[in-house]
Amino acid sequence: MGSETMVNSVKVELRGDQSGENLLYIFDKTMDEMVRKYLVQGSGYERDYIGYEKSLLSVLPMIGAMLLQFDGIAMKVYGENIALAVLIKAFGIGGLEALLEEDAIRFVLWTSFLTYNVTDAVGIYPLQHGGVTSLAHCDPEKSATLGLNWARDTVPRRVRRMLVRKVRDKYFTVPKDCASDAVTFGHEGYQTDTFSEFGLPFTVDLDVLDLKSRQHLASLADEAMELFLLGALKLNAVGSPRLTKLQGVEIRRLTQAKKLVGVSHKICEIENMLDFETIIKVLLGKHPNDALKWLPKLRASKGGRSYRKWVKGINANTDLAEVSRLYLDAIETRGLLFDRKVPKALKTGALVLVSSLAGITLPLESSLAVGAGLTLLDKYILDSIEDRTAPRTFFNDFRQIADG
Repeated sequence: MGSETMVNSVKVELRGDQSGENLLYIFDKTMDEMVRKYLVQGSGYERDYIGYEKSLLSVLPMIGAMLLQFDGIAMKVYGENIALAVLIKAFGIGGLEALLEEDAIRFVLWTSFLTYNVTDAVGIYPLQHGGVTSLAHCDPEKSATLGLNWARDTVPRRVRRMLVRKVRDKYFTVPKDCASDAVTFGHEGYQTDTFSEFGLPFTVDLDVLDLKSRQHLASLADEAMELFLLGALKLNAVGSPRLTKLQGVEIRRLTQAKKLVGVSHKICEIENMLDFETIIKVLLGKHPNDALKWLPKLRASKGGRSYRKWVKGINANTDLAEVSRLYLDAIETRGLLFDRKVPKALKTGALVLVSSLAGITLPLESSLAVGAGLTLLDKYILDSIEDRTAPRTFFNDFRQIADG
């Protein structure tokens, strides 16, 4: 069962994953906004390939860092999935296929939008909502097919068909109620003076707001729509909307990702490494043609999986000093388990301790086997423990790539 929170009179349902696993998917809209700003004519801008390449050096490292830290990302798509062409260039066809197969990349097909009155209209509320009906905006297969046309290098027809089949099942659609609920929230929020802390206090009736105030109100409603989307699809955000600060609107899960990024930064500091995003940016500067082709393999490695699992196991409210202790303890415990010079009795104690922390009950015969050497342990027990004690493996692998 999901949980519910009330946003004024608007209900947002937070659904759990059917598998019962608490997956951390990060919603990203920067890629779609970037390609539309610099590559699509008629979107309010002229094509600017220089600006696109420069912006890509910021967007790709952010995408890469999120893929290394979280279960996956869900990228906003408005119509043609131009992001697909960018991802092929970045990861290679094989790398992108691998990420799709492990559900590391998904897409949110944006079918709704909000508008506001650009002229004064006394007696008419300022916000409206609508939807797009073209196939590119409503049909995942068409969106993916048209998006591949943006690939700079020719994609063979067989590969295109394969990618479209894989991508079309990775789409979320924006729930229909999100846009109408956002309009309701915007109007009610202004009338109840909810937006005063955001610079839009209630001063006059809704229908006589000036243009600047209508624009301000529309921006808040847009953020509300994003917030409702995150709640309905159970997505997270590294940069959570400012509306999550409002009393009654706070959805704790939406702030979890940002805190876990802080955890990764702290561990990078312990390891005397730059943060993930900065490392990827440096690598892009060194090897622009290789882009992020190394990333899918690192992400899928045992160290990569273990690190994401370890990070998710940390309470988002844990302070960074405690994070440091947990990480150093994990390193020390793993060293104790696998160091051949450590006495067997000490290994036994360490194994019992870490297995209890991992939530694993060791049968008597397994405990006795420790005395004869760790190689006699059942593999599933060892793997379960190592998942919780080997986060450093990932950093060792990442450091080799960064130094390459």
